[in-house]
Amino acid sequence: MAGIAECGASRMLKLSRALFLERPDAEVLDYYERATVNHILSSVHPTPEDGTVPTG
Repeated sequence: MAGIAECGASRMLKLSRALFLERPDAEVLDYYERATVNHILSSVHPTPEDGTVPTG
């Protein structure tokens, strides 16, 4: 299920980037930042080499 959410977030990032390039708006850029942090970066699974403990 995580793959589907990440795919949707990736598509929304592409859309928000295109909207921002067409008409710069801080609200769109805020969305882009939140989506990057909340959806994309949270899907990265840490490895034991990082000194972190993988979950799941």
